[in-house]
Order: sequence, then structure tokens, then C-alpha cells
Amino acid sequence: MQLTLTTWNVHGLPYPFDRHFWPFSRIPRYKVRIDAIATEVLTVSPDIALFQEVWKEGSAQRLCDRFKEAGYLTYRPPRGGFLLKGGLVTCVKSAWHVIDETFIEYRTSPPAASSDVRVHKGIQAVQLQQGDQRLTVVNTHLQSQYPPESYAKVRLAQIAFLSQHAQTLAQPGVPLLAIGDFNTYPYPSDAEVYAALSSRSWLDLTKEARAACGCETNYDPAHPTEMEGWIDYVLAYRDRSLDVSADVTLIRNRSIDNPFSDHHGLFARVSTAPRAPVTLGLIGSAMLMRRSTRREWLSAVGAVLLDARTSHIFGG
Repeated sequence: MQLTLTTWNVHGLPYPFDRHFWPFSRIPRYKVRIDAIATEVLTVSPDIALFQEVWKEGSAQRLCDRFKEAGYLTYRPPRGGFLLKGGLVTCVKSAWHVIDETFIEYRTSPPAASSDVRVHKGIQAVQLQQGDQRLTVVNTHLQSQYPPESYAKVRLAQIAFLSQHAQTLAQPGVPLLAIGDFNTYPYPSDAEVYAALSSRSWLDLTKEARAACGCETNYDPAHPTEMEGWIDYVLAYRDRSLDVSADVTLIRNRSIDNPFSDHHGLFARVSTAPRAPVTLGLIGSAMLMRRSTRREWLSAVGAVLLDARTSHIFGG
């Protein structure tokens, strides 16, 4: 299966927090930015577009209307008071049949002092089918890191919940992707949390792109033109019957909210294919090799079998 998708935290701050206004700033207000983001994403025409921080009902409607006009099905969680729960919007090309769409709040929330406690962050899961191809995508946004607290324990609990829920969604041979803003750095400062994102349950499909470009995905709030770190991901749930890879590039801003958001967007071309099984016939062919080569070959086969066994045990 070949699939294209985008994910973007759109920095949907509602009034009066969206303080970009003339004559004090030339940076566009949120309504202008959301239109620009929609236009930019529709230019690359992904199969699936996932957005985070779409907090206001009016903003979500504005975004969804643009995608409906372009032939997409759109999904957003219900309102949770003044704001939309989770701030998540997922748009799917109508060529896909949507089997099911659900939103579940994370069970672990931050202390009341954190604004994240009021936005009901969670998981939006969409199960899709196109012909004989099936796919599950999960849109999510984890607890933010507000100085001086990183909220590592909260994010670890949310990742554990995501992994547990993925087990209920996973079907052998059906790709399952978790996508969005995980507010987690792949650096030593956040090593414990990142390890949970890149574990026996999940494969980080952004890793190669990140290493190749040496770039980041979100801006430093204290320095609007400088990048802070990589916190946006496309993850594949490990399945011993599938090989999954991705080519990931950035949709770039010039500075915070100029012209789109305080995050760069991600554009990913995802490829999935059945994994060739290791058979007894292949193992038997090793008997024809010279002894040292045979030992090395059998060791490699054993590692593959062990990986398949452990990926099954841990939810692959």
C-alpha cells in the first residue's frame, strides 16, 4: 500500500490569546492562517490530513468546509465546553470508506495549574477501507511541556494508554499509524519518554528524515525565529507480518505563525508491504553452506524469529 498524509499542529489559539493584530504585528491572525494551512495542505492533496490544536468550533468548521469542498470526509470530536475536545480534526479523501471513528480522552491529566487539563486531550481513531486495503490512523496530541515542568510522567502514562488502545484496534496485516504532536524530544533530556514512543510497540517513521535533515518541527516561544526541537511524529504499530517505511519532509514556516503555525507541518509518503516469512526450507538451505557461514546465517535467522515472537508478545 502507498499512502500520503500530512500532520500539523496549527497553533489555534482563540481570542484574546491570538495576539497577532495590526498595527502591532504583521503576522496573520488565526483565521487567515487556517485558510493558508488548508490551501498549503490541499496543494499536496494527501490521502489523509491530520490537525491538532483546532480549539474553536468555528475554526474547525472553517477548516472542514475547505476540505469538504475538495472531496474529503471530515471528523472532529465534540465540544468540551468553550473548546473542542482534544482540538483534533482528521480529513480523509472520500475514496476511502470510513468504517469507524471514535474519540477517547486520556485517563491521565496534568495538575489543574496546566492549561492542558481544560482541553481534554485524547485519541481520535479512524478505521478505513479502500477496496481490499484496510488502514487505521490515530490522531493525537500529548501533554505539553510548560517550563519548568516537563510533565514526563503524564506523557508516559498517555503513551501507555495509546499503546493499550492500539492493541484493541490492531489487526494482523492491517497498518496502524499513530500521528500528531507528541510533545516529546528524541534527545537525552527526554530519553525515557521517547523510548516509549520508539519501543517494541512502535516504529518511529520520522527517524531517518530527522537524521538526514538535522532539523526540528517547532519554534522556541521565547525566540520566534529559532527552532526548539522535534516533537511531531508518524509512528507505525509493529506488526510481524508487515514492513512499514516512510519518506518524510517538512512543510515550513518562516517564523512563529508566519505564515502558518508555530510548528512545521509533516508530509509523509508511507509504504506498507507484507513481510516475507522465514521458512524451514530457507533454514534447511543453510546446511549446504560452509560451517562458519552457516553459523552466522542461522544466528541471523534466529534473531528474526525472536523479533517476530517478541513483537507478537508486546502487541505486534
